[in-house]
Amino acid sequence: LQFLYFIDEGACYKKDFMSALPASTGVCYGGQHKSLAKYVKKLILIHNAESIDAVSPSVLGHQPDWRVGLTDKGAKHASTLGRKLGNILKNKGPVFFYVSPYERSKQTYVGLRKSLPKSVEVNGAKEEPRLVDQQVGNYQNPQVTSLAELRRRYGKFFFRYREGESGADVYSRVSAFIENVARDVKKMGHGRDQTIAVVSHGMPLRCLIMRLFDMSVDDFEKMVSPLSGSIVTLTRGKDKFYEIDTISRHAMRFPEAVACPTHGLDCRVGKAPTSE
Repeated sequence: LQFLYFIDEGACYKKDFMSALPASTGVCYGGQHKSLAKYVKKLILIHNAESIDAVSPSVLGHQPDWRVGLTDKGAKHASTLGRKLGNILKNKGPVFFYVSPYERSKQTYVGLRKSLPKSVEVNGAKEEPRLVDQQVGNYQNPQVTSLAELRRRYGKFFFRYREGESGADVYSRVSAFIENVARDVKKMGHGRDQTIAVVSHGMPLRCLIMRLFDMSVDDFEKMVSPLSGSIVTLTRGKDKFYEIDTISRHAMRFPEAVACPTHGLDCRVGKAPTSE
């Protein structure tokens, strides 16, 4: 079964069809959220820098996940992100940050703020609980690590940790976050070209992209999350769609964006990646 995404006055909805497009065409994507796209010109997604649990998973057996900070390498990396972000934001207007309350995300935010050029205007920052990493239980035991292969075979979107969340749960709270941002930016009153930066984790950022581009679960499974310390930039084009930057599109194995001339629709068609 395939889906065709129709665009009508900024809204994106889908209609089932079996043969409207050739089998090789894939899925038609609308990288747009009506309320968000109206005010946010650029959406910047920042994955926290390298954290201690990434190199020493056993730390999660005695330390709460949300208290785990960055490694020395991660802290140094975070201090370079501000300069990279400065290049992206050059002459792009003010930016507002939403930050996960996890220590590794807050340390990433503090690090990048220190190196962010003074020419970049920051409207403020807000701690946002809905951006926390996928919950896999409280104090983790070795069994969580051993579940990696089972999770891969079952599918990361629907696999649920016994004391935690599935990817679908993360998708739900990230969707609620997007609606909240749409309301916030309207209240900020900075016009239609605002920039929002989100400092979070791999799974929430991947789900956020899935939501904004109306992706299928199959395409979510074929993608990978942004690398630690990476910056993903979504820019609203003239057609009011968000387009992902080229480097991130390849790094995340994002479906290739092509035209959709067959139906004369202002949309994106995605071809599923041919390999993992």
